[in-house]
Amino acid sequence: MLIILIRLEIIMCENLIYLLDAAEDLSINLHNLVHLMRRNGLQARISFQPDHNFDWKAEVAFVKKRVEFIGGKTEKNENYWEYEEHLEKVLSLNGMGIITLEGMIHLEESLHENFKGFDLLPGLMIIPESNIITLKQVVYQELNEETPYEIDSKDHEGIVKIKKITEPSAQKIHQEGIKPPRLFLLHSDFGFLKDILEKNKYSKSKPTRRRSPVTAFIAQEISSGEVVWQNSWTNFRNLSDPNKLQTIGDFHFTLQRAMKNTSKGREEAVKVHEDTKQDPKIISREDFRSLFRRANKKISD
Repeated sequence: MLIILIRLEIIMCENLIYLLDAAEDLSINLHNLVHLMRRNGLQARISFQPDHNFDWKAEVAFVKKRVEFIGGKTEKNENYWEYEEHLEKVLSLNGMGIITLEGMIHLEESLHENFKGFDLLPGLMIIPESNIITLKQVVYQELNEETPYEIDSKDHEGIVKIKKITEPSAQKIHQEGIKPPRLFLLHSDFGFLKDILEKNKYSKSKPTRRRSPVTAFIAQEISSGEVVWQNSWTNFRNLSDPNKLQTIGDFHFTLQRAMKNTSKGREEAVKVHEDTKQDPKIISREDFRSLFRRANKKISD
């Protein structure tokens, strides 16, 4: 139990940077900062700082995992089924919560739609400070077993979705000028993002000739902060439309979904047809992986 409390103290006490200050220091807008965080699997913190005359409370939705034994629970009974129950309740949000990875998608989309302040909260998925360490984690720790989930796990049992703020009331917010909860970034995550942006800035300053639409696309992805080649491949393949002319840099081309025989068997691929060339080229998933890793290594070097 003591170890879990120490871990919670480390999680909550790590140096934080106000998200607006981080965006300013990195010379990007708030939406691009959240986008960059989301692409790199980083989670923002949200501060529900209570006041002397109110607590932060919200109507939230959450999923409770249940286990039901068939024929009664016994030591040897393995006949059971697990199911999820969707519940709602009013919950105190006081303290420093953690926005989930799915919540980061919601936050990015809300900022893209120019939502601000309290309008960012409905639908946001977070782990409130009171839910970060769950009973299940305490039990696992007491049994000296590995923790069942971390704060970036979609299976964390402390995750809730905010439906609406119930306290302070809308009237009190208006009358007393109460500000919405503030968003923060871990100092270590700020340093990580700063390194990415500086690396991309340096890579852009080097005159590198792109040999194909594929390498041009990959360079564009890496410059925007993408480090996972699988994500980039999905983005590339999703552009497939044989009737739509794509343009990246000096390249004009069409993309069409295809399959390709490789040493690993038959793989999904994309047929790339440049408007200046007669024959299209088929790029498999494995081809793309090699090109992405090679381009990323050049930047790192």
